[in-house]
Amino acid sequence: MKRHKAIRRLVHIVSFAVFTIAFSAMAVAQPGGSASSGGRVTPDRSTPERPAQTPALLGAGECDPATVIGTCPGTYSFGYGFTANDRPRHGGPQTLKAGLSFLVYFTRRTFFEIDQDNVVSIKPAIGNRVTGVGDTTLYVGADALLEGKGRPGISVLYGIKLPSASSTKGIGSGEVDHVLIAAIGKTFGRTYLEFDGGDYIAGRSNATGFDHLPFASAFVNHKLGNSGKYKLHFEIGGDFATSVSNADMYSLNYLETRLSGKDARTVVAFRAGAKFGLTPNVSRAGLYLSLKVGGNLTNIF
Repeated sequence: MKRHKAIRRLVHIVSFAVFTIAFSAMAVAQPGGSASSGGRVTPDRSTPERPAQTPALLGAGECDPATVIGTCPGTYSFGYGFTANDRPRHGGPQTLKAGLSFLVYFTRRTFFEIDQDNVVSIKPAIGNRVTGVGDTTLYVGADALLEGKGRPGISVLYGIKLPSASSTKGIGSGEVDHVLIAAIGKTFGRTYLEFDGGDYIAGRSNATGFDHLPFASAFVNHKLGNSGKYKLHFEIGGDFATSVSNADMYSLNYLETRLSGKDARTVVAFRAGAKFGLTPNVSRAGLYLSLKVGGNLTNIF
């Protein structure tokens, strides 16, 4: 029995490694990405977890308000992250960022999210360090299709960026930008896979019209062991080349450790990892730390 379990575990690990390597090769061959130069503020969108067995446990349109299972109204996820990035290989500034993301469901399928770079510090190659408050992005999203047996989950989001960052300091553009995102995800045992893609519609400074900056990303979350206390996250993403910007790619990898009890109604987790630039115009390396809290607001108030 132990031998069979060991063999199954080895197969999972090998399959996971092969997928990661294959996807990395595909991504490097076809530069694309997420939002290194313009997309979401936080390193990744912190969504509430929806276990794959939820449709089997709950009937259509139902949820369990006494637990974190399902996306009942009030289900929320809060993340506070920190990144410290080195200079890009082709030159550029060092950056320190601390950002927060708060997402809450107001119906079972629709949610509101706010992302905010509340601390920004930029050290150009020549000149003094610049600090200030970053931009704020407001999202409205919907789970167009809930994940079930044999089908993935699909979510769509629209975001509008409020120019709270100082344009005179060079921290923000001072323009109102828009973001469109579509995400498709599926759970395979202890592994969750998600692909994101979208368009960052940036307002032109001192001119009319918008520039389109399409981006894409993919990530894999893999739970270590049956308890799910530890989770590995592997992500690759970047921006596609346009007439006004170059293609860029990054890789974000971290270990998530659950700090709360397995059956706790409020889930607290800590993430630690690194972000690497896969193209010369992205920071070569960066430290990533984040604290994530999730549950239902009815359990707090």
